[in-house]
Parts: sequence; C-alpha cells; structure tokens
Amino acid sequence: MAVQINIDDILKPSPNYPIQNILIDTSTIINYEDPFGWIDPKLNETTVRYLEKLKSQYKVNSTLLTASEYFKHIQVGSYNIFTKTQPGYFESYSTIEFKKLRRRNTDFANTWNLRLKKFKITLKKHFPPFDIENDKIYSLNLLDNFNGAEVDFGDEVLYRYSLKTDFPLIITSDRDFESFPDNLHVVFI
Repeated sequence: MAVQINIDDILKPSPNYPIQNILIDTSTIINYEDPFGWIDPKLNETTVRYLEKLKSQYKVNSTLLTASEYFKHIQVGSYNIFTKTQPGYFESYSTIEFKKLRRRNTDFANTWNLRLKKFKITLKKHFPPFDIENDKIYSLNLLDNFNGAEVDFGDEVLYRYSLKTDFPLIITSDRDFESFPDNLHVVFI
C-alpha cells in the first residue's frame, strides 16, 4: 500500500523527505483550476492554498498524459456547457460535434480559444510536464502488466513516472493511489 504523507509534513522548513519533484494528478489540477465552477469552493480554496505553498518549495510537475486528461476534461466540459448537456456526462460528448462547433460557431470558437489559452498557461506556468530522457514508460511492458482492476490507466502511468524521480511522490485527490505499492508516497488533498 502506498505510503500516505501529511501535506503539512512536507511543508515544514526542513522536511524529512528528499523531495525534488512532486507529480500532480489530473484530479488535483481540476480542483486547483476549477475551469467550470463545478468544484466545491472549499475544496478549490484548500487545493489552491496548499499547491501554492508546495510550488514555492518544490517543483510540481504534471506529465503529458496528465495534460491530455486535463485537456479532455476541458474539451468535454466546454462542449457540455455550450450544448447545455448536464455537466459530467461524457456519453453526451461527441468529438465530431465538438469539431463542428469549433469550426462553425464563432461564440463557441472564441470561448474554446480562451479555455485553450488558460489550459496552456496552467500547464506551462503552474505544472509543467515532467520530462524523462529516453522515456520508455509507454512500453508494451506497461500495457502487458496493466490490469485496470484497481486503478485507471492514467494513474498507472503517473505512478511509473514517479518511479523515475528521486523520491516517488504524487499529490492527488484520487484514492485509487492507495492501492500502489509502498515505494510510492502520496499526499491527498
């Protein structure tokens, strides 16, 4: 089971952990940015407060897969809001219809461009993707060993990325991370 660390312990002036990078999960980026106003305001406030403190002490990075998941969240949410589909219903999302809206509807295209700009700022400024030289994480080995029974694919990839850091640490609100082995350290917000 992953080792849970209290966030206050790593915010101490001299933490007992050799932390250099902290990887951030998509759920935490969503709770931080709250691009659609769907997150409980208290959770958003708490997430922002803690992440700002963490960013002042450590490098807090996403991964390209985390960025992709966050992009999809923004894409689906933008589509659902514009089409007045109930928030969170992925079944109503249509890639084809999204692309048509983006090309044919000026209001949607303008709104989408603003959201896309904010997406880029969030990832470039706040949570830049972690880069691994000679990255072999997306190998067939990962696909062969991933069973999907306890964690999502994105969680598995983030876990594998964390193993490439000096001190594997992920900040998240997703309790699936508890099921990883004890070579992973997790901070839950």
